[in-house]
Amino acid sequence: MSTRGYVGYKNQSGDFVFIYNHFDSNPSCLGRDLFSQFTTLESVVALVDKGDMTYIGNNYDGRDIRTSSNVPTDQEYTYIFEDGVWYVWEEKRYLGVLNEDMMKG
Repeated sequence: MSTRGYVGYKNQSGDFVFIYNHFDSNPSCLGRDLFSQFTTLESVVALVDKGDMTYIGNNYDGRDIRTSSNVPTDQEYTYIFEDGVWYVWEEKRYLGVLNEDMMKG
């Protein structure tokens, strides 16, 4: 079964720009990859600009980039990068700043 999620960032106008991730979106998988590999706004924007993905490093065809004035919470996990940190939601519940305890699995 897939653990679906969104990955994105808050842009200068205050909107959330994000993409869909199909597999392993839980903090111990996708969260750990984001935390260790995508630590600057530039790296996050570059990731999102690639469009939807099955998992990090394996993108779908196309560039299905979404924008919303609200944090998207209709998937199992949502990761939003802002001010140098990753914020995490599990469905509609805000979990806080992504940290080592969340990534233990």
